[in-house]
Amino acid sequence: MTSGRVGAMVPMLSFGIPGDGVTAVVLGVLMVYGIVPGLDILTRQMSLVAPMYAALLISACVLLPVSLMIFGPLYIKIVRINRIVLYSAIAIIAISGVYAATTSVFQMVVAVFVGIAVYFLRQDGYPPVALILGALLGPLFEGYKNVAKNPLACRWDESNSIRMR
Repeated sequence: MTSGRVGAMVPMLSFGIPGDGVTAVVLGVLMVYGIVPGLDILTRQMSLVAPMYAALLISACVLLPVSLMIFGPLYIKIVRINRIVLYSAIAIIAISGVYAATTSVFQMVVAVFVGIAVYFLRQDGYPPVALILGALLGPLFEGYKNVAKNPLACRWDESNSIRMR
């Protein structure tokens, strides 16, 4: 995680406002797992947030200077690599990782189609984060699709938010 991402994570955890596309995806993943960032996250879920803040502090203070000292010359060489070769190598590694994690050829095909969809979204000027957030949060919101059809399936609680029965 780079220092720019660390700077975007702090407002995301503290206020629930993502600073960029990556933290928006992280926000979606946290919400799927029941961690709701916001003003009272430190009081409700301190055991989960304290290690996160400690990791952010360590990555900002230690890993950035170390990585620049060790890998600084390599960063300059990476910039000189032809983009087609670099993107092809990243795609092959990503597809191999999908197969290694799931051992499913279907998941590899899904990853290729998502990559193609993201490519065309970027060509048309759309941010691909919306597609990623839709894939992450879609199953979560499918549980709430009956709220509009059947108002008796939900109730108002004392905090004025809709809860499923």
